[in-house]
Amino acid sequence: MAVIEKPSAGGVAGLTISIIGLGLMGGSFAKALKRGTGARVLACGRNAMFLESVRASGVIDLGFTSPAEAVADADLTVVCLYPDDTVKFIRDNMPHFKPGSVVTDIAGVKRRIVDGLLPHMREDVEFVPGHPMAGRERAGYQYSVETLFDRCNYILTPHERNTVSGLELMKRFAGALGAVSIVRAEPDEHDEMIAYTSQLPHALAVAYVLVAAERDPLPFSAGSYRDVSRVAAINARMWAELFVENADALAAEMQKLSAGMARIATLIRAGDRDALAEMLSEAAALKEERL
Repeated sequence: MAVIEKPSAGGVAGLTISIIGLGLMGGSFAKALKRGTGARVLACGRNAMFLESVRASGVIDLGFTSPAEAVADADLTVVCLYPDDTVKFIRDNMPHFKPGSVVTDIAGVKRRIVDGLLPHMREDVEFVPGHPMAGRERAGYQYSVETLFDRCNYILTPHERNTVSGLELMKRFAGALGAVSIVRAEPDEHDEMIAYTSQLPHALAVAYVLVAAERDPLPFSAGSYRDVSRVAAINARMWAELFVENADALAAEMQKLSAGMARIATLIRAGDRDALAEMLSEAAALKEERL
């Protein structure tokens, strides 16, 4: 069962934090950390000219194209890559992490990451799985913002090798970013819940938009179309990977949704207004309760 607690005070002043990958999430981490946290911010990417432009803008202190250099002096390394790339990066760079440092990720699946990394972690490097519940529809550094994590829930999925100090560092890190809550959950619980709260809405939005592939719905659209279709502006490679890595949990949620849609269709065809109104009222009450 998930435990919800407050981020820790104390911040990250004086720490060296390395961001691996300066896309939407990595760029937002860097910008949020430069918003008066007192951390020294490093970044790793493939394009030296881009990294230099980000450094010149004041968002990072140093940029590296060499992963080994990027992590060697970091007290905390934040890997902002796709799930498979996250596992590969941490495994490949295991010899280079600073002794006593913490490594975290932001991947939207956790069991795959934990199982793929724990057997390969050094004893003097701690991996704390993380997942900030924040994002935008668009990918890329140009869409990153320093306020992305303001008032977000920051999920941690601790394992048996985590320490009090490692978890405390992550709670301070989340607080420095602007998170309002720390949610501790088992990796499997995380994956089951994320299948419903995040992956299912994205799959639904994709299916919904494709229904109108041969039509132009905009002249007949208001807020409902915009709201349901919003997350269909999707990072295709990343979400395909997330869907497949969490296949069992997501497929189960899709079956539940299909059953619900079938029930509504049956009531509509039967002209059963009373039963349909009761079902709609139940959903409306649940939505109000969980606002």
